Amino acid sequence: MFERFTHSARQVVVLAQTEAQSLRHNYIGTEHLLLGLLGETEGLAARVLNELGVDRDDIHKGVVDYVGAGPVNQPDAAALDAIGIDLDAVRRRVEEAFGPNALERTRAARACAEKRRGFLGRGHRRPFGEGHIPFTPRAKKTLELSLREALALGHGYIGTEHILLGLLREGQGLAAHLLSRADVNFEVVRRRIVEELSPDSDAG
Repeated sequence: MFERFTHSARQVVVLAQTEAQSLRHNYIGTEHLLLGLLGETEGLAARVLNELGVDRDDIHKGVVDYVGAGPVNQPDAAALDAIGIDLDAVRRRVEEAFGPNALERTRAARACAEKRRGFLGRGHRRPFGEGHIPFTPRAKKTLELSLREALALGHGYIGTEHILLGLLREGQGLAAHLLSRADVNFEVVRRRIVEELSPDSDAG
């Protein structure tokens, strides 16, 4: 199925893994896919979501509120504590200076850059999906539904817009819940996507 993914759709999966890593989660769920969609700003999904008032930082906060972030590596934390460095105090000072979740945003950007180098750098290519954090069953279902949505629209590719429709069609994951809380629903999104892809649309 991944061979049908556009470049932007592939980047969504890369960003979803990056989001999972930054939150120290050992799985990729629908919530990570949603964050990946919002992070891939060149994709149609991000444009539609932004037009509907969905904010990436609000979604990130919603994910943290619902499932939290995984624990910091304890041996590292203990080693730093032994030399007088309090990780919680460092985090507080960074967020006071640069805003909420500043460390997560920096870590996500760095990991994304490393992933892009890995995908695009000569001599460092590897098959798409190799070595990735495992998808949850709901995330896998979302990707399957994205293919169905693409076929239903008569498209021979899977773009970010189809992944978004898959998230909403799946309907039970955290991503769908967060979008519902933001008053985003399947029919509205599908209509907006069809409008954007219409030959008469000014969308590029």
